[in-house]
Amino acid sequence: MPPAPPTAAPSTGWPLFCWIALALCAGTMGTALASPLYPLYQELWHLTASTITLIFVAYMVAVLCAFLFLGRLSDRFGPLTVLRAALVLILAGMGLSAAAAYAPAGLAELFAGRAVIGIASGLITASATAGLMEVAPAAAKGHASLVGSITSIVGFGLGPLAGGLMAQFAPSPLLTPYVVVMLLVAVVLAALCGFRATRRASPPPLSLHPRFVLPARPARPGFWVAALTTFSLFAIFSLFGSLAPSFLKALLHLHGPAISGSALALFLLCSAGIQFVLRRRPVRRNLIQGLAGLAIGVGLLATALESQSSALFIATILVTGAGHGMAFMAALATASAASTPQTRAGILSSFFSVGYLGTILPVLGVGFLADHLGLAPAVLLFCLTFALLSLGLLAAARRVIPATAG
Repeated sequence: MPPAPPTAAPSTGWPLFCWIALALCAGTMGTALASPLYPLYQELWHLTASTITLIFVAYMVAVLCAFLFLGRLSDRFGPLTVLRAALVLILAGMGLSAAAAYAPAGLAELFAGRAVIGIASGLITASATAGLMEVAPAAAKGHASLVGSITSIVGFGLGPLAGGLMAQFAPSPLLTPYVVVMLLVAVVLAALCGFRATRRASPPPLSLHPRFVLPARPARPGFWVAALTTFSLFAIFSLFGSLAPSFLKALLHLHGPAISGSALALFLLCSAGIQFVLRRRPVRRNLIQGLAGLAIGVGLLATALESQSSALFIATILVTGAGHGMAFMAALATASAASTPQTRAGILSSFFSVGYLGTILPVLGVGFLADHLGLAPAVLLFCLTFALLSLGLLAAARRVIPATAG
């Protein structure tokens, strides 16, 4: 038998598993890279707070559309093929974003770049998560989804951290961060091209129709608590992601991309760390304590802004990040438990669709309120709303999530 060509490799095992995990990390770094750069764009083009949130929302709408319309492409073409295409897309989106500061129609080009990155982000999340579960070695089979969850959150944390540090200390702050992460993505893409994609024996027909699938009626109360919890989680993080640089500078007198990037990284790395530490605790306990942490966190945020205390703001990040990690881990487990193998993809699609709405509607509202009422009143109203929602979901979780869950 002739030897395999040098670009071929086994379609399962640790090397491919690790490269897919690295692709997920690098891809999410690329999607989150722009957060600490928004104040630089705001200064360059004299943008309002609502325009900044519109740029952020353009990305999130693209993610949601990719998840709803393109999320099942991996079932048709295989996760590795879709992941490679997604990495090509994210390179294109970062290239557009990098050129925006130097283009005559720079703002429009930035919108386009963020939209392309959003589509790539949805494809990367879906295909890499499926790929990790498909190619995981026997020793990692039971932990593939946890690896995917933690890896993506680490990437979302490293993106703003690296972007902020490079924008603060490297030349060409609106170009260098993109170029560095593009090189990382290109290396990962080249490595993945050295593996054979899994061929589907009987692939399902190609379908781009969105579906909203609910679990069986007895499981729906728990599903809705989990989905609305994720709505709250995504909304709270999106507030930090889109407006944290602005209120760090305006209200707490802390400024610079390195400061805002480090704040976002600390939030997400805290979330990832708490998931790893508490991964074996009962689902109900993590969900209740996570929701309590969110309610306390947004209360601390309101107090930090009123008192203009940077120390209290750091405490807010730690508490809210821990609540985010516990609640997201438990909410995802609850939604998964409400599904069957035949309905899992549809139910999780519905679950994440509700969650991604939290990245769009509340933050868009905060941006427009900030233009008309001021940034501080808008953020305080947001904090009050989500403190009440978190407490309401906590009370509902105590009623509908079984004590034996997880």
